[in-house]
Amino acid sequence: MINLTKEEYQNSLKNSINSNEAHIFLNPKNKRKLIKIIKKISREPDYFSIKMYTISLLLKHRDILSRLKVAIPEEIVAIDDIEMGYQTRKINGRLLEDVLEDPNISLDTKIGYFKQIGGILRTMGEIRNKTPLKNLFYVDIHEGNFIIDKNDILYGIDPDSFSIEDNTPTSGYYAGELYDLVPQGSRKYQFCDIVTESATDVIPDENLDLYCYIRMIINFMYGDYIDNLTPDLLFDYLDFLEFYGANLDFLYSLESIYDDSKPNINPDYLLDYIKDIYEYANINYDKSGHLSRILKQR
Repeated sequence: MINLTKEEYQNSLKNSINSNEAHIFLNPKNKRKLIKIIKKISREPDYFSIKMYTISLLLKHRDILSRLKVAIPEEIVAIDDIEMGYQTRKINGRLLEDVLEDPNISLDTKIGYFKQIGGILRTMGEIRNKTPLKNLFYVDIHEGNFIIDKNDILYGIDPDSFSIEDNTPTSGYYAGELYDLVPQGSRKYQFCDIVTESATDVIPDENLDLYCYIRMIINFMYGDYIDNLTPDLLFDYLDFLEFYGANLDFLYSLESIYDDSKPNINPDYLLDYIKDIYEYANINYDKSGHLSRILKQR
């Protein structure tokens, strides 16, 4: 366990990343390590204990989880002997959300990053199949939870929202919207009987992870966050893409998130078909990924 004094912690906050849920800063004793201190949120009294229990499970299974390209916790961090967070490796790079908006990065490269996320999800599936971690899911999959290093390798970050063993995962960015978009009688997505501020209201499984992953892909193609992506809106959008030559298998994989009759499909092996849409429509990729906006201006 790493133990910081309150003074060391306060000094580190001067150069920290401050979010609603945590303080993130370099270890003052080892600048190659990153520390995340979980905040105690008054409106969510269970949040801190949920996070710390998840962190303990991630540390317990660190050897198994090392197969993932994810910044897994390395040690518990205490402040004046009170456990408050964890240390992980520092990954020098750029967040995926920033890279996707960079006009100087090619479509091919951006698609490659999405493929790497699909690869992380496939590795998680292998771990579920071959180890006791049958309940291992990412849950909080979104553009701000991946970072790309100088070698173009993508890593997941913030695994303290993982589903693992018997923990209660905290709510995720895209996962949190499902409650309002999917009928409560859904056979694919199972909702919790009791919904709290801290915990996700959807029981984590592979369908939930793939829903979040596919939402990222859809938003990337559209060029913006699609608020309230209802089934009708999604199907209209996919019809629009089909008109411009999108591969049907690729469209079926995107459509799967609202098809209650079959499991969601990991579309990582189909993502190159995004390029075909541009070619079919005889337009040049504008380096932003804003496919719909380009087509609608024609």
